[in-house]
Amino acid sequence: MFVMPIARTARSTALRPDVLRAVDRLLHDGLQARGQATEEHRAEASRAPALDIVETATAYLVTADLPGVTREDIQLSVEGRRVQLLAEAKAASAAPDAEAPRMLYRERAPARYARSFTLPAAVDQAGAQARFDNGVLRLTLPKQAAAQRVQIRVN
Repeated sequence: MFVMPIARTARSTALRPDVLRAVDRLLHDGLQARGQATEEHRAEASRAPALDIVETATAYLVTADLPGVTREDIQLSVEGRRVQLLAEAKAASAAPDAEAPRMLYRERAPARYARSFTLPAAVDQAGAQARFDNGVLRLTLPKQAAAQRVQIRVN
């Protein structure tokens, strides 16, 4: 949001106070409506968190950035090769006993994160591990063991 200071001089106020009041009202109402629309849009839109996926001989290591999210607000599911990540960063609220603060400027709105991806091989769901520290989610997804070759005797 860009705030433009408007300086008033005694001469300009004396000439057209009704016009200046109308412009002030128009700018104030327009900026306020725009800020609310932007905040509502940000809250509804899902963001795709940045991911790093590394493959080792035995597992896939996934790192995802989830700023402002708590451990309880993360939903993670693995089905075969498909991994789905959903998370929500909630807006900070004032303490209930404090006076309601007046928001002067806001860039940090509530956010939803959604990301799904498909890995090259199936994942062993029982061995999957997730760790969340300082807004960074780290997944260790072990590869499913390949089926052993079996000799079949022909009768």
